[in-house]
Amino acid sequence: MANKRVALTLSISLETVKWNLKNIYAKLGVSSRYDAVSWARKNGLIE
Repeated sequence: MANKRVALTLSISLETVKWNLKNIYAKLGVSSRYDAVSWARKNGLIE
């Protein structure tokens, strides 16, 4: 989903979505949503 849609779905601000994604990317050592999904597949979290 796009950041705006995530924010609307969860009833949080767009800035909160961006902040959380930034932190998730930093913890995973990735730089994009695509890289995060690739990381999750590689580590067996999703198929």
